[in-house]
Amino acid sequence: MTGYYANRFRDHLEALVADAYLRELSVTSVTARTSLRAANGRGDRARGDRAEAIAARLRSATNVDITGADVRDLDTVEAVAVRLRFKADSASCLELPEDYDPARPALVYFHSASGNAFAIQMLRDELPIQLIGVHAAGLAGEQEIPGSIEQFADVYTEQLAQISGSGKLMLTGFSGGGLIALEVARRLRSAVPLGFVAMFDTPAPAPGEKGLSEADLMEGRLRELLRRVENHMRPSADPKDTEVIATLKKGLALTWDADSDALERQLRVFARVMCAADGYAPAEYRGPVHHFGLNPSMHDAERWSSILPEATFHSIAGEHYEYSIFRNPEFIRTLKGLILDAL
Repeated sequence: MTGYYANRFRDHLEALVADAYLRELSVTSVTARTSLRAANGRGDRARGDRAEAIAARLRSATNVDITGADVRDLDTVEAVAVRLRFKADSASCLELPEDYDPARPALVYFHSASGNAFAIQMLRDELPIQLIGVHAAGLAGEQEIPGSIEQFADVYTEQLAQISGSGKLMLTGFSGGGLIALEVARRLRSAVPLGFVAMFDTPAPAPGEKGLSEADLMEGRLRELLRRVENHMRPSADPKDTEVIATLKKGLALTWDADSDALERQLRVFARVMCAADGYAPAEYRGPVHHFGLNPSMHDAERWSSILPEATFHSIAGEHYEYSIFRNPEFIRTLKGLILDAL
């Protein structure tokens, strides 16, 4: 497969299935189109054993009743993910590890405007801590999409309080997700033990600056998704257009079970997070905060310092893209050191 989305996953369930395939099959990489049948050429019995092992991992991680026979028959990563998507409980936004233990510390990673948080799993083997992703409320249609940083934080604070124990939580987020992490910390700090807040290239709030409208942001995002698969920018696009849906599916930007409603939710999450960040005016927060910035300007540092008097600023190299940041060895070393110091 080639193209922008050839080696990317569309949601946390597809990434979860891919991880199970990677761990149970003798392969070095996995994509959405990876086939159990093609990857495991040792005969029906071996394929059945691997399918059972994959299903066991998925049951443990999702509580979905999926069998080895299901995995064997569905065959590909994307097809198994469709089955999980159909059966999984979408009420919670928390993506917990298989062996989650509330008595142990955990790093919580909040979604940015993409609505997804599974990128943090890139660091699972690098960091000495459990990792919890938090995808966007409303992304699966389980509730109305929040309209402010405070409203997003209300949803996640309640869900985290329900699963937290004596283990410290480190609250983190990329871009707008860093603002959500800060607001959740403000709500959780009196209820659960917190380590620190870490923001990854999160712009300083500027609530007086007016950004684009939600409608303009949604259309711009859709045109950008289409550009990634077509290599040119359309002058306009409609998420209800069946040709648009077909083009995005062909380019692997959408899962093959997605419809126009699912696409519109993705676009609305993007726009709501962007608008929420534009309108966020946080009060002062006193507590350990680490801001990782791509060559942050002094103006940003000054604006952050008025809100976060105990903040520490770290400069990192890379692009404004979570996968770029998470591949940075210096970033990994610094974050790992902060975690060890907080434990």
